[in-house]
Amino acid sequence: MPPSRATVPNLIGLDEDGGTPGVLAPVKRGYVSGLTLGIADGLSTAPSRNTDRYARRMAQMVTRVEEDLVAAVDELVAAGIVASRSEAVRRGLEQLVDRHRRETIGARISDGYRARPQSEAEVAWADESSQRMIAEEPW
Repeated sequence: MPPSRATVPNLIGLDEDGGTPGVLAPVKRGYVSGLTLGIADGLSTAPSRNTDRYARRMAQMVTRVEEDLVAAVDELVAAGIVASRSEAVRRGLEQLVDRHRRETIGARISDGYRARPQSEAEVAWADESSQRMIAEEPW
């Protein structure tokens, strides 16, 4: 059952201490108040099928950031670089996780070569092949 106005007391997403709007609180059955578009405007409170699917697939994280970082993210949104603050956060987290994954894999590869370096016999064919290709160039 979609949330009603009674189940969504925090329509504009004020944080717990009544501070700045913007942090959207979760509501019953996995619906996210920020995705039930039009609630604050008095429009329908029933989420669309896409909103329901989106809310079930995405976890919600709440954090606090410095005002200047929020302003910088808002500039990215205004410039069309990202569609929303949420997209900016998602993209930043995805890049952080991807960078960490790549660094971890790179370190494991390097550790493997340090633990068992290649022998001259294992790389001799590559050196010979490279020398032949260079010699065949018409320069």
